[in-house]
Amino acid sequence: MSWLALTRHPGSSCTAVRSIHASASCASPDAITFAYRVEAELARLVLPVTTGPRRVDGLWRHTCLEAFVKADGEGYCELNFSASGQWAAYSFVRYRESMTALSGLPEPRITVRRDAEVFELVAQVARSGLAGCTAADRVKIALSAVVEDIDGGLSYWALAHPAGGPDFHHPEAFRLEVSVGRGER
Repeated sequence: MSWLALTRHPGSSCTAVRSIHASASCASPDAITFAYRVEAELARLVLPVTTGPRRVDGLWRHTCLEAFVKADGEGYCELNFSASGQWAAYSFVRYRESMTALSGLPEPRITVRRDAEVFELVAQVARSGLAGCTAADRVKIALSAVVEDIDGGLSYWALAHPAGGPDFHHPEAFRLEVSVGRGER
């Protein structure tokens, strides 16, 4: 697994976070695995208690680890993962247009580990439920995170930030390309 550094959007701040790294791999043709590692003073972050898997909307309003996945064309999927084990998934027909909950996605397998300085989340997602990605040989991925601190501030982290405000949906954010069944890049 190759870890890629996420960078903080210059318009947001979070002194508690030292680094966020993420990866995506597709070692089998059936699933994509997303992994995140947050090194921080975790006591200064808002991280919900692990409650187990459950689909919940609005996770991005708090600490949330995200992945955006697309094959060919303009459509893409958004995946949200919480430290609680909760998750959400949506599809878009093009850039920020026609958001629809992905109803056919099997529940992702999410594991969470944390100690005083490190929070890790690994989510395995079935490709069969990702609109437009099931038959693709390669997928493009944007990895990102929203981090909430105990004072209520939000910081935004991604592989790349387009000009302007934070925008994880932007086409420039899809920086990672993964081959199905052959691992990363």
